[in-house]
Amino acid sequence: MAAAPKTENKPHVVFMPYPAQSHIKATLKLAELLHHKGLQITFINTEFNHTFP
Repeated sequence: MAAAPKTENKPHVVFMPYPAQSHIKATLKLAELLHHKGLQITFINTEFNHTFP
């Protein structure tokens, strides 16, 4: 029987950006940079952030 894959304990960051102009885009960029450094990222987005005027 094959061994179970080893899971890594990566640091985990949760982002919940303030829903204002340009905050979401900047937070996504920061999340992307941290992901490239090896962190696990969770990005919380709400329907409020996607409402159109």
